[in-house]
Amino acid sequence: MSLCNHPNHRNRCNHGFTFVEMAIVIAIFSVLFGTVTVALGNFLTNQALSTDGDNIVQTLREAHVRAVASEQDSSWGVYFDTASKPERATLFKGAGYADREPVFDQVTDLHSSTEFGPLLLNGGGNAVVFSKRSGMTTNDGLFSLVHQDQAFTVTINPLGLTDFTPLAS
Repeated sequence: MSLCNHPNHRNRCNHGFTFVEMAIVIAIFSVLFGTVTVALGNFLTNQALSTDGDNIVQTLREAHVRAVASEQDSSWGVYFDTASKPERATLFKGAGYADREPVFDQVTDLHSSTEFGPLLLNGGGNAVVFSKRSGMTTNDGLFSLVHQDQAFTVTINPLGLTDFTPLAS
């Protein structure tokens, strides 16, 4: 005979969890869920920024290659549109964005919460133009891609070579 069914046993046997035990389990799961949510958010932020960085660098490199190859017997460039939402980069044919031939435009949109940081390009402006045949640019410089609390810097040197690296957050 079990103690629960013994006639002299004063306490009732409970076959469940107490409120305190349930509260502890819920608290543990809440902490785990919060931790996983933050980690996933950081991962997605890094992925969006990395993808945008890759796309922008690829667009710059594409313009450089087309200029060196003298494709369409022209210079090629990239215009950074900071006024549109989402912000975007446009690969264009021509010596400047205003004088481009729009039929050749190729637009690369950034992730909705990614933005260009200040454009610190020689000569000012929002465009980098690569010279026909040499691929060199007078619009060398740098700018950042910013997504929430993460940032990457994109660098273009006078030879037209481009790279991007993470900034310390």
